[in-house]
Amino acid sequence: FNILDHLHSLVIANSQFFPSYSPYTMMATYNEKKEHAEYIKNCLPGIMKEEEKLLEKYFGVSFLDMFKHEIFIWEVENYHIWYSQEYAEFLKNTVYPEVVPLEFLSSETVGRFENEFHGKGNQSNPEAHKHEERVVAMMNAKFGEGYYEKKFGRAEFEQSTAKPWDLNSFN
Repeated sequence: FNILDHLHSLVIANSQFFPSYSPYTMMATYNEKKEHAEYIKNCLPGIMKEEEKLLEKYFGVSFLDMFKHEIFIWEVENYHIWYSQEYAEFLKNTVYPEVVPLEFLSSETVGRFENEFHGKGNQSNPEAHKHEERVVAMMNAKFGEGYYEKKFGRAEFEQSTAKPWDLNSFN
């Protein structure tokens, strides 16, 4: 669901808060961060439109059809979607319609991101950790208690204030 990731990157690059998000936090200077954000704002809409064409050509689904596809449903039910339902709906219903090559997101959309999502803890899936828990339990059962933690350590998941996914209400 790379297109969701691209929508996330695009709205962040348009936000005044972009330096506080990955990958910008890993860049040494503000000029590097700004240059990358400008690249994302200028190029990603065109890249996304080409990816959409490939999605339809090779898999026979549009971006919007993807949310009804059995793979998406499985991904949600098995906690593989990092984004909260609320944020995924924002990306799908608000950001996506504004993705047009050579155009920028509206100030209303960027403002909504900054006011409703930035720093609010509601971008991530509050149940994303359950996928890792399932893998940890399986690996430890197979190779001995503590095996997974010793070999890989544990991932850190941000505390989400979002509600768990409910596919029946997903819009």
